[in-house]
Formats: sequence, C-alpha cells, structure tokens
Amino acid sequence: MLSAFGYAKTPSITINAGNPGAKVSKNLYGIFFEEINHAGEGGIYAELIKNRGFEANRMPEDMTRSDNYVYTAQGWKHYYPQPDSLTGWTFFQNNGAYAKVSQTDEKPLNNNNPMSLRFDVFKLGNGKTGVINKGFWEYRL
Repeated sequence: MLSAFGYAKTPSITINAGNPGAKVSKNLYGIFFEEINHAGEGGIYAELIKNRGFEANRMPEDMTRSDNYVYTAQGWKHYYPQPDSLTGWTFFQNNGAYAKVSQTDEKPLNNNNPMSLRFDVFKLGNGKTGVINKGFWEYRL
C-alpha cells in the first residue's frame, strides 16, 4: 500500500490474545459463508479438483443418518441425501475395454485422507478406460 507521500508502508496485524471476543454458544449450529462462483470449495486449493479426497459422501461430524436425514447430538433433524462417493468423477470405457471404479479405504494415504479411488482394469485390448474430473465448472473435453 502506498501512502499519500509515495512511501510503502509495512502491513501489520495486531492480535491481543488477552482480550478474547464474545463467547459462542455450543448449541449454535451453522455458519454464514457466501460461496460465490466456488470461491471456497473450488478456489481455496489451486488444482480445482471436485471431490479430490473421494469423501463427498462423508457424514458430517457428530451426526447420525436415517434415510435422507441426519441428526445432531442435540436432536436437530436436517434433510441431507447421501451424496455419491465419486461425485465429480466420470468413468469411461470404450471399444471393448472393461474396468470398474469404486471408493475404498484400503491402504489410506494418511489419517486425514482415508478414502481413495480404486481403479481395476480387467481388459483393455484396443479400447480405452479412465476417469475424468471436470472440476467445478464442468469444462468440456
């Protein structure tokens, strides 16, 4: 930032840890985050891969499921249909190729990324098979 005199100022942030803000109730659920044009989900990380951790079907923490509803420990009920585990990913095979894809928790990358894509190719021949992630704006290939 330039001042009126043309000199650059060094930015600074001051945090007073001894003066915390207001207390937030443990019973307060929800957050306001205006996600415009995938600025959060598709913009925080640069690669822009939709469902990159293969966890689109992961249950929200501290909740239980019954049909298309989830329940909080406090008894709140919310409509939340089970998403597809491979949301964002498109599987293809052609010209006689035969393969299967699935979500798996075998041999996790680490404790924070327990799910991965399993891709089993049974027959290739002259065909092709693979998976495509079109990202957040569904680009055409």
